Amino acid sequence: MILMILFLIFKPTYAIIPDNGRIQLNFINTLPCEVNVEYQVTDANEKFVLDANTYKFAQDLEAGNDIIVRASLNNKNCGDYNIQFDGIDTGNVNLGNGTGTKGYSILITERANNLIITRLNNEEQLDKSVSGLPFVA
Repeated sequence: MILMILFLIFKPTYAIIPDNGRIQLNFINTLPCEVNVEYQVTDANEKFVLDANTYKFAQDLEAGNDIIVRASLNNKNCGDYNIQFDGIDTGNVNLGNGTGTKGYSILITERANNLIITRLNNEEQLDKSVSGLPFVA
């Protein structure tokens, strides 16, 4: 019984590792305002609103296919951000494809008064450490 309780307490600290041939996307909004996000990965398409300075995981997506993402703002002002956005829609951006059983972070931010969306070059560390304990970010 004690082992079961310990398992339930510590289980949420471990990453969910995608099944073989699947990937995970980690959307990160670095802006102080809501951003509309859409993505397509062959067998999955989703639209959602990502709150200011938050993140969202998309699990169990088909690997080996193009990751198409679009981000947009509702208007040119972004919270208390002192920048008037010129470009508030990224259009569809091809972020390449993902190799199976990996996680990829997708950042939504601003550059030169334009909304941009980009994928980090390296995949996320999803596996357990050699000690079996979770990695700390």
